[in-house]
Amino acid sequence: MRKHSRAQNGVSEVDDAIDWLSAVPVEVQSLDRRGADVQITEGVVQAAAGNSGSGMKIMTLLLDRRGADVQITEGVVQAAAGNSGSGMKIMTLLLDQRGADVQITERVVEIIAGCFDQEVMTLLLNRRGADVQITEGVLQYGL
Repeated sequence: MRKHSRAQNGVSEVDDAIDWLSAVPVEVQSLDRRGADVQITEGVVQAAAGNSGSGMKIMTLLLDRRGADVQITEGVVQAAAGNSGSGMKIMTLLLDQRGADVQITERVVEIIAGCFDQEVMTLLLNRRGADVQITEGVLQYGL
């Protein structure tokens, strides 16, 4: 079983994030009320990216309200890639709004090449082309 650190009120950050992500109208109110008290961890961003029902709304909210706190890691890209409902829209949103902050690794480029359409790959190259290495692995994933 996974252990989570406890906040001062006894609720773990992960439990709090899961509760917050469970319903769009509630998290909008929660972020408005609690603002900086809601910790935006990689797990929170991954949960939003992987949420096929409300992920786009949640990610838009996170970027609008706490954009500087949203880290776009390989795990976030992987979560968006696994989101058949809105993953492509979420990845496009992340590249549009925070393209300069996407952590570019060979694996991230492989995920984008293999899981998203040409439009998303083109967006990545337009935003971060100088940082993208097209390796044999990337070409294999893109085929």
